[in-house]
Amino acid sequence: MSAAVDAMTNTQHPHPDAPPDRGNDAPWRAGVVAFGPPSDPRTFSVIPAAIVQELRRRRSFAFEINAKRFRVADVLGGAVRLKWLGTFPQLGVRATWLWRERTLDRLSARVGRALDAAPAGDVVQIGTTIRVAGPARRHLVYTDMTVRQAYDGGWYGIRSFSKSQLAEAERVQRAVLETAHHVFAISEWTAASLAGDCGVPRERLSVAFSGPTVLDPLEGADPGSGRRILFVGDDWERKGGPLLLEAFDIVRRDYADAELIIVGCTPGSERRGVRELGFLDQRRPEGRRRLVQAFADADVFCLPSRFDAFPITIIEAMQAGLPVVSIDSGSRSEAVQHGQTGLLAPAPTPESLAAALSALLADPELRRGYGRAAHAAAQRRFSWAAIVDRFERAAGAGQG
Repeated sequence: MSAAVDAMTNTQHPHPDAPPDRGNDAPWRAGVVAFGPPSDPRTFSVIPAAIVQELRRRRSFAFEINAKRFRVADVLGGAVRLKWLGTFPQLGVRATWLWRERTLDRLSARVGRALDAAPAGDVVQIGTTIRVAGPARRHLVYTDMTVRQAYDGGWYGIRSFSKSQLAEAERVQRAVLETAHHVFAISEWTAASLAGDCGVPRERLSVAFSGPTVLDPLEGADPGSGRRILFVGDDWERKGGPLLLEAFDIVRRDYADAELIIVGCTPGSERRGVRELGFLDQRRPEGRRRLVQAFADADVFCLPSRFDAFPITIIEAMQAGLPVVSIDSGSRSEAVQHGQTGLLAPAPTPESLAAALSALLADPELRRGYGRAAHAAAQRRFSWAAIVDRFERAAGAGQG
């Protein structure tokens, strides 16, 4: 673990990867609050569902609360908009409505009433849109990014905020973070912004990372039998798809048998060697089966994101035993150990990315070695069991 994480870890807490010390206390109990049904895999990129599943596995699950129960007044006030997930239409939340102090007060009051009626247990909150106040329950916040990061990156609905809207959104996020017993960032990159932009004291801040969002077992890949490159992402531009296509053109000059498999998007490329599987919906058994099979059939995974809070699909590729190629920027270097579990291209250029891909495609044994190391790292550091252990340890700090 880097010095940045060490600096953010309170001396009260053991090492983040050590098992929790339960002592003689009763087993830890916790509920999950999310902006959407926590058990539903469509909520917050499956993360709440994965945490609920792990809490249930260890018999620590107490309750779940959906903070996204809209009233008529919310809809009339501009809360919802229509968006598309692949070919499926669904209602989305308008960012300018969500990141308002009035909305925060309204949603927090509803969650507060639900908590009053809930069984005993601490609160694990996913995201930073609800304020959980009061000393009766320890409150842990787990978040992927800050408002400032989203705005500076120019992505999501926040990119269109005016200065006054941005200032209000940042006040909302700080108000949520101020009430937390402990704040967990999904990456060191996010932890730095939570400390610097949101003022979270370092003794209340840790890096938890993420586990996979493909909850089926990802085993059986043989990264060495062919030259199949896998890309998985639902946002072609943000995930670096155009850059990968340019790099693939360079790769094909030396490796005419190289293949690029694209999952999650349909850019309509007519390049030789490119195959598009489109959006594979995990909610449907067939979509989930085909996604798991895509990981198992691949030899190299590549995700050259332009902006990513944390590259969760990289964790899934590692879990499947695949070596990974990405760009050395943002939080990518926290997931990929350059020269051990994969390669990080030093610059976001087609030439740099192609060189990293070619280095792996040229050497089957190197691919296999990186794949084995990637799988071991995913099991050790990026599992939901390890992450919930970190939550439990933080909840227990300072008791008695």
